[in-house]
Amino acid sequence: ERVADHVAIIASGKLAMKAPMDSLRSDYQHVVANVDDPTRAISPLPCSAGVLDEQSDGRQRIWIVRGFKKEDQSWLASQPGVESIQTRGATLEEIFVAVTSNPPSNDPSPAELKIMGVAS
Repeated sequence: ERVADHVAIIASGKLAMKAPMDSLRSDYQHVVANVDDPTRAISPLPCSAGVLDEQSDGRQRIWIVRGFKKEDQSWLASQPGVESIQTRGATLEEIFVAVTSNPPSNDPSPAELKIMGVAS
C-alpha cells in the first residue's frame, strides 16, 4: 500500500477492480450507522452511492461505499431509528475483502463496471 500507485483486484479469476491508489483512498468510504434497535431494518442506500459490501453487527449497520456524498449521509441520518453516523476512508484491506466476497458475475452490467472502476 505504501509503494503502489495503482491497484488491481482479481476475484474468482476475473478482474474485479482496477484503480489508482489515490482514487481508492478518496472514493471509498467505510460508513457506520448506529441504530436504536438491533432488529431495525434500514432501506438500501441511495443509488448515487455504489455499495460494495453491507453488514450488520448488533446495533451497527456497516457499508463499504464508493462515492458516498453529503446528501447520502443526510438521507441515511433521516431514516427511522438511525441515531448516529460515522464515516472514514475505507482501508485497502476493507475494499479488497468487500470486492472478493462479492465477486463480479460472468457478465457485469455497465453500472457494475463503473462501480468497480473498470469501465472507461
